[in-house]
Amino acid sequence: IPNPNYNAIKNPIIGWDEKLDYRNKKTNNDSLISHANKIISTLEDSLRIKESEYKTLENLNQSLQHKINVLADSIDGMTLVNTIVQQKLNKAMKHLSQSLELYYSKQYLDALSEVDKALEIYPDLAISYARKGSIYYKMEDINKATINWNIALRLDPEFSAVRNILLSVKNKKENNKLPE
Repeated sequence: IPNPNYNAIKNPIIGWDEKLDYRNKKTNNDSLISHANKIISTLEDSLRIKESEYKTLENLNQSLQHKINVLADSIDGMTLVNTIVQQKLNKAMKHLSQSLELYYSKQYLDALSEVDKALEIYPDLAISYARKGSIYYKMEDINKATINWNIALRLDPEFSAVRNILLSVKNKKENNKLPE
């Protein structure tokens, strides 16, 4: 088995020949240290950049979490308002239901009282004004009936039944004014 010549093999880590003098070794060592320092400096810079990115993302996360909390509070508030509105609407509709029973039993003053209670609870309910108009119509007070139907139509422009009633009343007035 032949013996290898170790003196002829270059050192792969340092990259110099064993035969070079001490000065060349020192220069290569300085070069290697300088290169290692550059690598370390680059890695430190990369770490600082990553740390900065991490802090930026952490701040963004906190900002988004704050927005989520604001939206959740807003939704909770809207849900609460919706619940209150629904409860008021239910109470108003109970009074309107009672007013309808009284209307059909021809107890018009009591029916008006129930409609007024509904309007106290829920003042912008078009059906309340429509009902009030119908009660006044049955009581033969066309002016008050027309006023209430117009309020109902202003609150709900799509309320076709009220629109038809108003057109019918208008046509009756016009026909009564015409000479026969």
